[in-house]
Amino acid sequence: MVDKELLCCFKAIPFGRMYLNTIINAVVIVSVQLLFCSMAAYAFARLKFPERMLFLQYYSVLMIPSSFLYYHSIKLFRA
Repeated sequence: MVDKELLCCFKAIPFGRMYLNTIINAVVIVSVQLLFCSMAAYAFARLKFPERMLFLQYYSVLMIPSSFLYYHSIKLFRA
């Protein structure tokens, strides 16, 4: 009984088309993101600007896992 209903659902919903749309969407988003991030990385690596040290400090903080930061802030507020 359940198998017939499940089979009916799989026939009614176009899962193949949904899967293809998901793959196309993911490929386009990753490609565009890679293009823009590569251009930004090239600009940051080659250009000299006055706030470069501030920029490097900002990105070094982003490399710290957020869970590590949350743990210490919770520990600080509980004390």
